[in-house]
Amino acid sequence: MAKRTLKMKMIRDFDKFKRSWTKTAKDPGMCAFHYMIALMNVEEDFKLACAMVSIMVHKDSTKEDLMSPSGLGLRTPHVNWVSHIKYNPNTPRSYLGGIPEKSYELEGDDFELTVLKVETKGKDCTVYLYSSGRDRPASGSMEKNKRGQWKLKGTSTWVMSVMPPIVDDF
Repeated sequence: MAKRTLKMKMIRDFDKFKRSWTKTAKDPGMCAFHYMIALMNVEEDFKLACAMVSIMVHKDSTKEDLMSPSGLGLRTPHVNWVSHIKYNPNTPRSYLGGIPEKSYELEGDDFELTVLKVETKGKDCTVYLYSSGRDRPASGSMEKNKRGQWKLKGTSTWVMSVMPPIVDDF
């Protein structure tokens, strides 16, 4: 799949997020976009972000959580990756239009994500994303379930810290 730029609005409601992800889950680029949207929720509501991610991962990466809107909690390593964003909120912003020169600030709720390449081999795929805070594309892996939905497998590269904001000290 060739390079493409996707557009989506911020989602802060679990049910709306679930409907949106379910509708587009057969597209690995949109699955990656939903992951970034979920990570953007970490700053305001960590439990909501985890619930959003819990519907996007293999069932073996979840556990029952009756307090979660999804009914699921995340297991390691996914909960660690989401937790990492609490201390590195610029990471998802770097994929959605924030740039180091402007402290990764995002204006409004309309985001763009650039998918550089998708490599598919059977029911596995690797998605390469552009981040303004990295020198190289960041890759994440997914696996297709029986319903044809792409589920997150390996996202550690996507959540790695990005370069610090460039601050003018004059």
